[in-house]
Amino acid sequence: MAAEIKALADQSKKATTQVRQILGESRRATNAAVMATEQGTKSVSDAIKTVSEAGTTIRMLADIIGTRRAVGGANRGFVRTAGDGHAPDPSGDAEHQPGEYADISRPPASPSRRRNISPFSAPA
Repeated sequence: MAAEIKALADQSKKATTQVRQILGESRRATNAAVMATEQGTKSVSDAIKTVSEAGTTIRMLADIIGTRRAVGGANRGFVRTAGDGHAPDPSGDAEHQPGEYADISRPPASPSRRRNISPFSAPA
């Protein structure tokens, strides 16, 4: 009977060791899962912050563009045309004579309406 009790005690000891190993592995896996979840949460939080900042920047740019368009309609950019010693007419618009102001806020005139002006040529 003592041999049987000793055998059962050895089995119990081995089982206890196995249970401790299983619990240790389970604890390590749980800790790894918790850390991964925390890192994922931080990554999502960082991404939300970045997207929010990008949205703010986009709204600011849209406001700037909208303001410039509104101001452009009321306060257009003008330059002097070629022939007066100032900048050549960037619009190439034939409506303007040398020395007049050209509206540079509009797209350039079609090729049929442009005149050939060189900043190096003498006024016509």
